[in-house]
Amino acid sequence: EIFVIDGSRLDKIAHRLKILRNVRSVVLPGNVLALYDLFRGCPRRLLFDADAASAEIPRARKLLEHIPEGTLLLGDRGFASVVLFSELDERHLYGVLRLTKTLSFTRVGPASPRRKHDGGVLEDEFIDLGSGKTATPQTVRLIRYRSGSFSIKLLTNVLDPEKLPADTIVRLYRARWTIERMYFDLKSVLGLHDFYAANPNAVAMQVYASAIVYAAMRA
Repeated sequence: EIFVIDGSRLDKIAHRLKILRNVRSVVLPGNVLALYDLFRGCPRRLLFDADAASAEIPRARKLLEHIPEGTLLLGDRGFASVVLFSELDERHLYGVLRLTKTLSFTRVGPASPRRKHDGGVLEDEFIDLGSGKTATPQTVRLIRYRSGSFSIKLLTNVLDPEKLPADTIVRLYRARWTIERMYFDLKSVLGLHDFYAANPNAVAMQVYASAIVYAAMRA
């Protein structure tokens, strides 16, 4: 299985009820985090959180127990962390996550020879991710792809290059955008950008009802 993980903040309350009419600040109903099945084109899990400012990684860890062993998880910079890679290993899961500038690492041995791919250049090397202050450093692969002014750095705990080659990793990460189309459909097609109640239960009901309808439409 290949799942894409990504979150999205929900739009502000569109039409305020009487209880909110005197509140001048923007009222955000919360956010959602989804596991999107890349093969089947539908959400497998959706997690609603009434706290719009909640961090992505703690919410992501709540979803890991629902992912089948051996699944590959695609995520952007917000999910790249030593803690998450450690938990992926414990649960026999794999990840392809985009490197963020806040993560430190040390190189383990020389990088593989550069090779051409899709008009650019690919590099593949082993690194120890993390400084060891908050969690045990994790050995992962760092894949660099450069094409003109565009560059991207991806991390994966699939350590066998034959099992998951660097060029396949780059192609898979490009497919991550499909979850953005799901969020667009949920908000613009199924009306998930208009909330009428600030009650978390009412918002949650609207979120999950929209997700059920979306999954039915995709099926």
